[in-house]
Amino acid sequence: MKSFRLAHIIPLLIIIIASVYYLGGARVKQEDHRYWPGREELFERLFSERRLLFVYGASRPEFAARYQAFAENYKNRSRRLSVTIKSDRETTSEDLKNNAVYLVGTPASNHWLRKLSARLPVKFEDGGFEFFGKAYRDSSDVISLFYPNPENPQLPLQVLSGNREEEVLAFELFRQSSDYRIVRRGNCIALGSFAQEEGRRWAFDSANHHDFAAETKLAKETAHFRFHTHGFTPPAETLDQLASTCEQNYQRLTAFFGNAAALPAIAYHLYSTLEEKGLITSNTQLAHCDLPRREVHVMLGDWISGTQAAHESDLLLRLQLGAPKHLVLETGLRIYYSENWRKRGYAFWASKLFLSG
Repeated sequence: MKSFRLAHIIPLLIIIIASVYYLGGARVKQEDHRYWPGREELFERLFSERRLLFVYGASRPEFAARYQAFAENYKNRSRRLSVTIKSDRETTSEDLKNNAVYLVGTPASNHWLRKLSARLPVKFEDGGFEFFGKAYRDSSDVISLFYPNPENPQLPLQVLSGNREEEVLAFELFRQSSDYRIVRRGNCIALGSFAQEEGRRWAFDSANHHDFAAETKLAKETAHFRFHTHGFTPPAETLDQLASTCEQNYQRLTAFFGNAAALPAIAYHLYSTLEEKGLITSNTQLAHCDLPRREVHVMLGDWISGTQAAHESDLLLRLQLGAPKHLVLETGLRIYYSENWRKRGYAFWASKLFLSG
């Protein structure tokens, strides 16, 4: 009797072991990002099916209406996709499995971010998030991510999250060229793309990772300016001349205002190329000022430069006088109080304008 039972049990054990081996192997393959579809395949799937589920955070009621409006704005701007909007409370696991998904909110407002965090390269934790071993804990930090959907890797997942609801809601939605982008105080501090070659797909790729924060340094400090360079070192004499010009313009304006002590120090950011400036600030003008953050961003190259525009004066004028009724008045004051504006100064260009008739 014992031998009879054993004769029946042994084949059964063989079947069970084989099933575990093959099914288990399939499961590992499904969860192993090396075997997931590549970036181009995911985009092809997204734009061939033309469907997207936008899941906004509603778990913090005080922000739910603003996130819903944020989602509606995205839907209205999406010309190539049919966008369905749901709150995180309405969304089920089946919804995530059957759709390309855009998750928006913080882990506090969108519970799906907490649930999926263990299967994403970004790990959400108290006080911030971690991305490939580096912690991002500034209250303004925001991450935008494109990655295979952990619930169904054959479909894409997009994530927009951060450390504060207000910063996420203020993020400018656009299709980024990279797989991930991390922004702090409105400027990109890291971006990159995951590996796509066979055997390393969706792994961290140092060759395609840019850590702009690590490349930024305080190059010079004066009484009223902090000069930050991004990824390059300009000649000392160039920095000295720029600092001197900025301080002279500052003194002219404060003499006009009559209250120099009330004006704040200005963060002056320098870039060697328009590409670098555009990647970090999303602005490819030679120079611009960020009024809310009290920053000036300028390209400083060998053959072309934005320093002659004296945009630091725009910032000082706006802080002291407020928004002008007509922008030309603010621009005129900036030109008038900036020495050698566009190399020639106010009097030269005013005479040119007058003589032109």
